Amino acid sequence: MKTCLPQWISYSLCPVDDETTRRDNWWQHDSGRKRVEAEARKIIEYVKAGVIQDSEI
Repeated sequence: MKTCLPQWISYSLCPVDDETTRRDNWWQHDSGRKRVEAEARKIIEYVKAGVIQDSEI
């Protein structure tokens, strides 16, 4: 969002909170683990391509 939206727009992140992809259990379920791994791969790909800014989290 920082890359594509104007600076004056503020935003917040909204994490998934379903039965298998919560902050406290995503690694315990195959579907949750696959979702998190896929999202991490996408973020890395987009940063490498220069589509989104890399930042410390």
